[in-house]
This record gives sequence, C-alpha cells and structure tokens, in this order.
Amino acid sequence: MAEIRFNHVVKRFGNVTAVDDLYLEIRQGELLTLLGPSGCGKTTALRLSIRKQIRKIQQELGITTVFVTHDQEEAMSISDRVAVMRTAQLVQVDTPLKIYEEPRSAFVAGFVGRTTLKRGKVVSSDPQWTRLDIGGMLLTARTRERLSPGQPVWVSVRPQHVRYVAASTDGTGAMPEAGSSEGPAVLRGVVDYVEPLGAVVRGEMKTEKAGHFLFEIADPQSNAVPVAGAPATSSSTTATRTFATRCAAPLE
Repeated sequence: MAEIRFNHVVKRFGNVTAVDDLYLEIRQGELLTLLGPSGCGKTTALRLSIRKQIRKIQQELGITTVFVTHDQEEAMSISDRVAVMRTAQLVQVDTPLKIYEEPRSAFVAGFVGRTTLKRGKVVSSDPQWTRLDIGGMLLTARTRERLSPGQPVWVSVRPQHVRYVAASTDGTGAMPEAGSSEGPAVLRGVVDYVEPLGAVVRGEMKTEKAGHFLFEIADPQSNAVPVAGAPATSSSTTATRTFATRCAAPLE
C-alpha cells in the first residue's frame, strides 16, 4: 500500500520545469532515497509531497512548530501564521490570507504572490477613496490608511483584481474614468501578452502613462479573453493597496 504517491506531478518556476511528470509510489514504512545531481528536481519533489504529511502530523499531535522556508507557496499552504523576514528584520506576522490580502508593506506585497507594483503620489484622500497619480495616470483606490496630498506611495494591484472587459460598459453604457471619485479605476491600454494556463489565463497590458499591469482571468470559458495586441479596458477593483514610502529603499 502506497503511503505517499506522486501522481504525474509537474512543477514549474516561470519557464523552468523543476519536476516533469513524476510518477512514484513510496510504500508504507519504507525509506526511499531520491538520488540525482544538483538541479535534477529531487528537493522540489520531496518538498511537494512532505509538506502535507508535516501539517497532518503537527495537527494530530498538537506540536508547537516553527517551519523555515523560502518557498512562499509552501509557507502559505501549511501555516496557521506566517512571519515574513527581510534583511534581518521581522516585517509582518499574520495569517496566510492576511499576508496575501493585507500586506503591510510593498516588500510583502511583492514577495508573496504576483502583483504589479508602481510608485505614485497621493492627489487627494477622504474616508472612502484615495486618488493617486501614477506617472500621470490617475487611479482610485479604497482608503485603508490616512495619507496626505503629495505623499509618495507604492501602489500594489494583484492580477486577479484587474478585471478585463471586452467593451467599455458598466451596464449603462460607460465606465468611470481612471481616478474618478465614482469607484475603482479604469485602465486603458494594449494587451502585451496572453498566457492560457487551462483554468486560468494570465497576461499583461501596457498603459500609455503608467506602464504595464498584470491581469488574470479565471474560468476563461465563461469570461472574455483578449488576444495580444488588442485594445484593453480593465477595471481595477477596490482591492488595490497603497503603502506610504518611508525611505529611498527599493521596496519599503
């Protein structure tokens, strides 16, 4: 009886395939060694199967556990809380969901998951909306912290929070312009590339003033999917995050 099974496992990091169609069964009570030269995929394969067992044992025995890793997916999948470190300092301790959805700095936003990070400055802010200038493009974000006009900020926009629409309409025939006080910003540009990945489509659009923004379309069979080179209109949702810059470091 197999205790651990790799069922045609594939793991990629960008364009690099770390594990390619691995099928392997480890029998109950067996000690099996993965042997191979550096870079062949053995460590990646082991970490993919062992993390579920680590979490299961930890929960069954109630063991207080500290797990150390550089793999964001690994940390997010097995942890009750995640402590993110940077240059010898602890920068945020929170649940995996809060680390992803409510990062406290641009560094955490960029380190955990995919996002578009832009430098900008505050145009105006009220209890509901904050208007931002990103390279001459106005963008509106939900107010989450008190910011002052002219204050430099980092802006984080997750790809799944950019909604591609085939036509400029919100049901009444028009969408609010970027930076309007009516709600989330509208990004207008051209689709730079599209990556069909089965259940999800990833891509990037280029705006005239603010550069590139990542986007992600779930359930492509039910939602409009653009082609490279096509004009793009995307609505950036209220999940857009802003972070006040505190120094000249690349990501505060």
